[in-house]
Amino acid sequence: MKRDIAIIGMSARFPKSRNITELWQNLVGGRELIHFYSDEELLHKGVPSEKLKAENYVKAAPFIDGLNEFDYPFFNYTLEEAMVMSPQTRLMHQLVW
Repeated sequence: MKRDIAIIGMSARFPKSRNITELWQNLVGGRELIHFYSDEELLHKGVPSEKLKAENYVKAAPFIDGLNEFDYPFFNYTLEEAMVMSPQTRLMHQLVW
């Protein structure tokens, strides 16, 4: 039995891109979407200098803006529930809405 599926909408957030359109513009524009840390930044964040010298230590990370914008009362959560909730779950609520 064949069942067709229609995609009626898409929503997402990416590093340095608040939506799919921004992501596409950033990709087409050749922009770097990952943050690469300097040794000074990592030392300031408390990373031990021995760790920075390790061959397998990656000095980069992606960041998604707006993770602190979750409107917990709108989704009927208490502040305490929102504080222990996974950031991915909070973001999923926002994107699905």
